[in-house]
Amino acid sequence: MRKFFGTIFGGQNTSKFSLERLNQLCDLMERNKIIDENNSEIIIETLRLIAELLVWGDKHNEKFWDLFLERNILFYFLNVLSQPTANHVKKQLIQTLSIMVQNMDTANSLYFLLSNNHMNHIIEHEFDLKDEELLAYYINFLKTISLKFDKSIIQFFFDSYNFKFPLYDQAIKFCDHTDSMIRIAVRTITLNTYSVNDPALHNYIVTSSSSSYFTKLSNFLYKQFILLNEVVLKARENKTSIRNLEDYSADILDHIYYLKDIYNVNIQGLDDVLTKSIIQLSIKQLLNDTLQKKILMETCLYSLAQMFNVFSNRKLLNEMSNILFLKQDDIIIENNENFIEICFKILKQHENNQSLISTCLCLIYSLIVNENIPPNLLDNYGILPKIRIKELRQLSPSNNEDVIEINEDKEDNDFITIILNLIEDNQSKRINTLHLIFRILFEMLFDMSINKVDKLKDNHVKLFKIILNNSLDKCRKYFNEIDIFEFLDYFQLEFSQFQRLFSTKCELLLSDTTVLLSNHLDNIDKMKYDIHLFILIYNLLSSHIVLMNQVLEENDILPLTIAIHPKPEYQVGDEAILTNRETIRCCVTSPQSSPSTPTSSSPTTSSSRKIQKSNSLGSLPSNNNNNNNNGYSRNDRHLFFDDNFLYIVVVDVNRIGYGIVEELINLATLQIKTSEQNRFSMRLISEQKQLYSSLPMVLFDKKLVFDDFKIAKEVKTILENKMEDCKLFKKQQFKKILKINN
Repeated sequence: MRKFFGTIFGGQNTSKFSLERLNQLCDLMERNKIIDENNSEIIIETLRLIAELLVWGDKHNEKFWDLFLERNILFYFLNVLSQPTANHVKKQLIQTLSIMVQNMDTANSLYFLLSNNHMNHIIEHEFDLKDEELLAYYINFLKTISLKFDKSIIQFFFDSYNFKFPLYDQAIKFCDHTDSMIRIAVRTITLNTYSVNDPALHNYIVTSSSSSYFTKLSNFLYKQFILLNEVVLKARENKTSIRNLEDYSADILDHIYYLKDIYNVNIQGLDDVLTKSIIQLSIKQLLNDTLQKKILMETCLYSLAQMFNVFSNRKLLNEMSNILFLKQDDIIIENNENFIEICFKILKQHENNQSLISTCLCLIYSLIVNENIPPNLLDNYGILPKIRIKELRQLSPSNNEDVIEINEDKEDNDFITIILNLIEDNQSKRINTLHLIFRILFEMLFDMSINKVDKLKDNHVKLFKIILNNSLDKCRKYFNEIDIFEFLDYFQLEFSQFQRLFSTKCELLLSDTTVLLSNHLDNIDKMKYDIHLFILIYNLLSSHIVLMNQVLEENDILPLTIAIHPKPEYQVGDEAILTNRETIRCCVTSPQSSPSTPTSSSPTTSSSRKIQKSNSLGSLPSNNNNNNNNGYSRNDRHLFFDDNFLYIVVVDVNRIGYGIVEELINLATLQIKTSEQNRFSMRLISEQKQLYSSLPMVLFDKKLVFDDFKIAKEVKTILENKMEDCKLFKKQQFKKILKINN
């Protein structure tokens, strides 16, 4: 093929980017008007080269586009389509056009390419779109054009006089295609279209036959709910993977976010059309199928939670909220209840169905945190967050048609009591479920905008105290049964997980698909669960002095971070002041090193056989490697301690009384290993439990070598004493936290 085109272009005489070459390519297209198997490869390569030349010409020589118009190159392209050409030729044609559209930088070039309505003829051509690869090229071509849309460009594709828009109409046919990449491309095309500020175009989108697109979107959302339910059932029977479940959930979320993006373009009349469609074809269908037991209640609750978490359009949310909070004639519920009352009943019954409880909490939390849910509806069931109380007071029946009469007798629907009973029922729950419960409590109790919390009702205080005392009893039991450092390991592990989940974004917590998997919990570590629950309770009650006074009956308590993650005096890399501080000189090596035992000829002075004061350390060796008489290479370091940490420092030879912290070791994680074969050294190991592994994470593993076995023995004793002091200090801290009287 290269030899053929070399012959066509006259060998080396024709420049690659020249008008002559473009002319020759046009001549070649003209000579090959009839395309068959014999010349299809020539046509493919010619199309590719034409695109390359025109893109170059757009940036360097506008005469290329004059020739483009003069030779009517688009006519040659249409000729390719007019024949029963093989799909691989049509793929190259579409790709050629995509490359040209995508790379046009000048307006004139783009206008030349789009003029004479040739592009619309190409778009309307009946391609064999059952060929998945050809379809992918075609949709990408439409998307590439849409990325160029503005008020002037779109006039080449939207015929406002005849009310036709082939590009848009062709694209939306594939909105529910099985290939997610095709669906994503269609969403991009439509959003690019909606973003063009053209009243005639907006009128076409809302009122033409193409408005049925929004019906298709709502039907597709409902079908996704059904598919999710099928995958949940299979996952519970171990017939499919959790990853598959996550993929289906992600597809639903993508679709919901796309619907939100459509609302956000603010096309007049579009929100009415789309809201009506979503309510009738997605929401009500989902609820009725759930109540008729065609869909799992968990799937329904989870799906509703995703929608309430994502949607922000007030009109849609008003309609969705009314369906949940008010009785509906076309949604039949037993005992004349509404849907939110069913949710309350689920939480009150304390069934050992963790999936049902978790998804129910997901829905309620999504309602609480969405600022566009009508506040009067939330308040009627006692789930209005504190931060929105002012908003409720500003409403009056005269200016809000959705206001309903508030039920003064809320004793049966005291939501805080229901939530507290969930904690107090002694049934183990998923850690994520616990976090949902406490996030809900935070929203119900705190107005973070003014850092205010109202006093709890007496029955709430009583329940809080019962929950706290039960949790304290369990943690005290573990505290008395195991070593304090092991107890601290568990606390550190759970506190790290607490911090991770506490900082997790709302949408990530609500989209967790594990809540759908099963109705029971397997292999739960009771100690970890109890400790995590205590951390959540302690964190909530210590968040404001009002709660401390009411439940803990204290004005000040020890923060958990101080006991679990004490702050060191110095960090690694800090300059430490060593003046008037007892330090110990040693050599730090890898644990596998086996240094020779020092002999009488070793440079061991009387001063090096004792713990030295740092005011004499300025002249001691630090970073330099010093060889003793045994040929053993040593890196001298110095050790010192505080209540919680061992510091290994490099002495600064240029500044007397200062050193740079090289290692920082928590005494609570330290292990000391010695050997009778080498009494001049000891091995220090620092390990920490890991959340998702049974193997500990090694933080430090080095051998310390001393000039004299007496120093090594003395240092071991000092370390053991420091570790014991640290242990006693931690015990005192946790006794204070766990209210253990000495």
